[in-house]
Amino acid sequence: MNAPPGPACPPSWRAEVEQVRGGSEDDFARTHDLSLDEYRRQARQRIIELVDRKQLRIRMLEGQLATFIAERRFKNYFEGGETTGVKDKGLRRKVESRTLGVSESAQGEDRPIYGYLQGSLENHHELKPHGSIIVVLKPEVTERATIVFGDTIGSTNDAELAVFAPDDLRQPTLLCSYAYRDPLLAAVLGDAVDPVFGFAELQIYGGISDHDIAYIFFCKGEEPDETTMTHLEQAEIRYRLQSDYPA
Repeated sequence: MNAPPGPACPPSWRAEVEQVRGGSEDDFARTHDLSLDEYRRQARQRIIELVDRKQLRIRMLEGQLATFIAERRFKNYFEGGETTGVKDKGLRRKVESRTLGVSESAQGEDRPIYGYLQGSLENHHELKPHGSIIVVLKPEVTERATIVFGDTIGSTNDAELAVFAPDDLRQPTLLCSYAYRDPLLAAVLGDAVDPVFGFAELQIYGGISDHDIAYIFFCKGEEPDETTMTHLEQAEIRYRLQSDYPA
């Protein structure tokens, strides 16, 4: 039995998600002329296929990467790290508590670091503000990650709309998928997520250090400055220069 990646999603939130999903799944099953049980079986298998062996990624701005490499540890917003997302800590505490099961009193180091899964829509307007540097994490980080098919804060309307619940990335179910999109119609992961955001969000527990990095993509003409390049070489972290985002 795999150890859980992080805190358990509250049963009350999962129950709300199941209720919201119920109507959608009935409609999806009829569209495919399948029984509800058979639809659910096929849909879960498709979700597993969409996330299987995909890279775990984090988007960064140049300053964020430079700080990360220099300190050899990535800090989330509650630890004093930068964020290009919502800066309201009270709202973050509420959403993480209600949807992820993170105690509102949890310290920064016990809170997740947010990334996304390969197969998300890299050119989507919601990913671009997070930077054009892609940090690819080593496969073993999968053991500490949960996933939802959208944005925890935005897709749930600040934890007021139960459209998904986090699942262990190693054992995804229908609950992590976006309630209003049919995974059986998805050719790629980006087709199955909340279209407003275009990515499948990861919640990574236990921190991220430079030892968790597989390599780094500098995309859209972004290039490391000399100091960052020196730190990368000292840490023996490989990097690549890309004219566009990698697949």
